[in-house]
Amino acid sequence: MQTADNILPGLERIESLLESADDLGDCAETVKAVVQDLLDYHRAAITQMLSVASDVDRGEVLRRWAEDELIASVLLLYDLHPDDLRTRVERALEQARPYLQSHGGDVVLVSIDDGVVQLRMKGSCHGCPSSAMTLKNTIDKAICAIAPDAVAVHIADTTDDSPPATGFVPIDALFGMKGTASV
Repeated sequence: MQTADNILPGLERIESLLESADDLGDCAETVKAVVQDLLDYHRAAITQMLSVASDVDRGEVLRRWAEDELIASVLLLYDLHPDDLRTRVERALEQARPYLQSHGGDVVLVSIDDGVVQLRMKGSCHGCPSSAMTLKNTIDKAICAIAPDAVAVHIADTTDDSPPATGFVPIDALFGMKGTASV
């Protein structure tokens, strides 16, 4: 069975070849037109597959296809995925959340604008930069797997669990000089 992991090198090669097509001069546009026609052909075929599947239950077939990483990537390529970016990012966060919570952290989706995902970390091992980085990498990996069309992922830290302000002001801060306060 083909998976996204063993297909990815082929997709990277296609992208590289298309970039090098610019070096072909007048032929570059022809090569790109052929590739576009091939993509249009595939889109039509996939759309027809959905029509044929409608006898069964188009929604159920599409949902099951979207659960398969390889098929989901093709559905995204042709704008046929049943879930929007927000739904897929939320699903990715739900999958990552048990791991994050097992390390004292959590994540909140703040916004998605023009494909840029804004997240906020909560908790997550304050004072332990390597653990925080591991949690951020877990989130990035989850989003990349389910929502590869996200343009970027920005993760901000918060310290929701920091102690409340006590109102204490150090004496040297009142006088602006350390250790030289006179009474």
